[in-house]
Amino acid sequence: DATTLDTTGTAADGALSIFGTAPVSSSVGGYGVAMTGVTTLRAGRGDISVSGIVQSTSGSAEKDAVVIGAGGRSTVSILTTTGAISITGDANGVGFAATSGASYNGVVISDAALIRSPPGSISVRGTGGGGNNNNVGQNHGILLSDDDTQIVSTTGNILLTGRTGGKTTSYGIRANGNSIAIGQARNTDTDKTVTGQPVFTGNIDLVADSMSFANSSASRLRVTGARSGVDLATGQLNIRPLRDVN
Repeated sequence: DATTLDTTGTAADGALSIFGTAPVSSSVGGYGVAMTGVTTLRAGRGDISVSGIVQSTSGSAEKDAVVIGAGGRSTVSILTTTGAISITGDANGVGFAATSGASYNGVVISDAALIRSPPGSISVRGTGGGGNNNNVGQNHGILLSDDDTQIVSTTGNILLTGRTGGKTTSYGIRANGNSIAIGQARNTDTDKTVTGQPVFTGNIDLVADSMSFANSSASRLRVTGARSGVDLATGQLNIRPLRDVN
């Protein structure tokens, strides 16, 4: 079934805020906030804020702070027309001495999820947890995966800030999908063209304690980029260490 939360109005649009905490029990998994299936958040001129936290370990299952998209091409969308979008996931409450758990990721955005604010700013901040025990799975700060996952705007700036949870094979920012877009929107056709999409002119900042971008397709992860090789996106791409931000 489809789920839509819409705060758009006639004279003004309301802000939309979602906050969640993963299950407190240390014997079960779960999520702080999980948006899957056909889910849409829409706030028009209002701002959207999504925040989730993890404060305890898991027996063996996943326990991530914020999950947007899962289980196939889920078509989760977070949309504004002018409002800002903020997504924050913090699994640091788990600590760094976990002895089990499939994952303690901060923010996971996957399965063709779309996050879009044409002139508004977009901020994604993720903090992993759990530490480096062999029985702990991944604990990325921000994990982007799967085809057609997009975080896009036209004139708004985009900031991704990630801190790993301590696993040597996890990263502050990790991207492992083949057609992910950050900044310049792309169509989801076979050729991943940008025909009909507005040119992106904002700035992108990737800030993390570590980063990994693993893509095997010719239509790999693209950050800003050109529109069909004709109109160049004019925004800056800045890669910065985590110490640059609080």
